Amino acid sequence: MRTCSTSLLIALALLACTMLSSCSPFAPQQREPQPKSLPTTYTLYPPTAPHQEIPWWQQLGGDELDQLMTTAFSGNFTLRQAWSRVEQARATTIITGSDLWPSLDYNGNASHQHQYKDDQRTRTESFALGLVGSYEIDLWGRIRSQTTAQRREQQATEEDWRTARITLSSEIAGNWLNSVALQQQYAIIERQIKTATNIVELTQLRYLEGQATRSDLVERQQELHQFEQSRLELEQNLSQYRYDLCLLSGLAPGADIQVNQQQLPALTPLPPVGVPADLLAYRPDVRAAGLRLNKVTGWLPPPAPTACRR
Repeated sequence: MRTCSTSLLIALALLACTMLSSCSPFAPQQREPQPKSLPTTYTLYPPTAPHQEIPWWQQLGGDELDQLMTTAFSGNFTLRQAWSRVEQARATTIITGSDLWPSLDYNGNASHQHQYKDDQRTRTESFALGLVGSYEIDLWGRIRSQTTAQRREQQATEEDWRTARITLSSEIAGNWLNSVALQQQYAIIERQIKTATNIVELTQLRYLEGQATRSDLVERQQELHQFEQSRLELEQNLSQYRYDLCLLSGLAPGADIQVNQQQLPALTPLPPVGVPADLLAYRPDVRAAGLRLNKVTGWLPPPAPTACRR
């Protein structure tokens, strides 16, 4: 019994030594730090450049869709209101910035007076010319801050106008594509109606010859009525899309807007999308919000891109 206890103690001691030796901590070799040089300035965009709008819709519809866009850009009332707000903001910027310069006011006055005394008339003439100049020293930067804030508001208003153009062009392109698709469906339903009409006529002849039942004839006639009902729905939807195109183009409802293209355009390869922050910075509505935020916090979005993305 004592021999077994001694052997058990020796085995436990050897097991404990093995576990302690296997649990020794691992110390990796120390590496020398490799600092990376950071650029002095960083921006997602090149220096400021004028906007260059790409007529992306020409890849879809060619001359027909391009003509619709031209008509809408010149006649859409919402877009014209947005441009009027741009002109108003530009004029306000000029008025606000004029406070940085000296002001010079002048006025003139001329008068004459007739006086009678002892049957003699006396005429008196007087002329006055005034010139007043004033200049406010912008000691605390109030005028410059107001001018900068108004300039940011002007830029934000211009971005609102670009947002309206993008929204308008997308709505016109969507309505035009839906019209082309409905015309294709209309051509298909016309062929189906022609085929169903022939089947009804053949079934009616077979019914007169006793080779078809009355239920067969009624079933073929119901199929023909269903196709005709689908054609009426397509005509209604097509009229609705053309009505929307008239309103978007600033024309009277019912104006002669023709959509003659019969085939949908081929899909073009997708452009490089980049990182999400890059895409967000290209949106004019996001830029407008950032410019208005600059009026309060001083934050300024990156320069405007040279071309819009689709």
